[in-house]
Amino acid sequence: MTILRVLMRGLNFSVSWPKMLVWLWLVTIVIALPAAVMMGESIRTQIGPSLAYQDLLIELDLGWLGEFRDQASKFEKSLTATAVSRAMFLDNVEAWFSGRLFEVDRALVALGVAYILIWSLMLAGVLDHFARGPDRFQLGLFLSGGAEYWFRFLRLVVISGVLYYGVYRLARWLFPWIEEATRDVTVERTVLFWNLLGALGILFLLGLVNMIFDYAKIATVRERRRSMLLASFRGLVFVVTHPLRTFGVYYALALVALLLPLIYLWFGPGTGQSTWTSVLLVFVLGQVYLVARLILRLTFYGSQLALYDLFGRRRTLEFRGTG
Repeated sequence: MTILRVLMRGLNFSVSWPKMLVWLWLVTIVIALPAAVMMGESIRTQIGPSLAYQDLLIELDLGWLGEFRDQASKFEKSLTATAVSRAMFLDNVEAWFSGRLFEVDRALVALGVAYILIWSLMLAGVLDHFARGPDRFQLGLFLSGGAEYWFRFLRLVVISGVLYYGVYRLARWLFPWIEEATRDVTVERTVLFWNLLGALGILFLLGLVNMIFDYAKIATVRERRRSMLLASFRGLVFVVTHPLRTFGVYYALALVALLLPLIYLWFGPGTGQSTWTSVLLVFVLGQVYLVARLILRLTFYGSQLALYDLFGRRRTLEFRGTG
């Protein structure tokens, strides 16, 4: 019952201030815009007046895509068949899980760093706004709250980055070790079992690091902490002392986070739109999906904040939010 209550509180948080949601959506679009413009210009230059233009209006031409990637820079090579399909989230999950996410072009790294910097500011503002629970969303107050905790959150990013790196290093060692240990095993299911067990272990560790530092951020805002090492330790202690509740909230929302792209994968129109109407429809559906992901992300933090208020600070969260 506690888990359901904090999940509903988190959902209430995420939709109670639509102006904040619109602001975060605009920020997300602005962050993605430079990469989209760079990629679009590269595609336009490569196509030129060729006949490939007409073919691409109908469907993705894999022959053209291969030629484009052969002539492309490392940044442009990020355009793959999966990147423009409805299944692109699977490629992103695999890149995050394997650590391939960091083996990218410097331009993408720069965009990633910019995203971390900007989103850390936004997240600090979100948590400060949630913690204060004002009647209305005020952009100035939101940004000032974000600025107060921004550098502290960046220090948490650095600390968590060290732990993420350690998990990826473990994965780089673990799977070759499993392959070597099962080299002489003749039953394929046994090999699959050990690889699946290793993958689940790595995913558990990645999720654990993510969860600990979520609560570290919450403790930083709720208790106005200045030492991020102590805030990190506070997040660890909270997770360890309330494992059923913290893991219950995290994995309940993680399941929704998994189902959301699967729903989009099933119903999304994909590529092959040849009219402005269909292109506009694809864009609108994409933005609906993006807003849904933002709501889910805010629900994550709102639920964790509500749980921390119930058991971390031993008091009930006073909530007021109307629009």
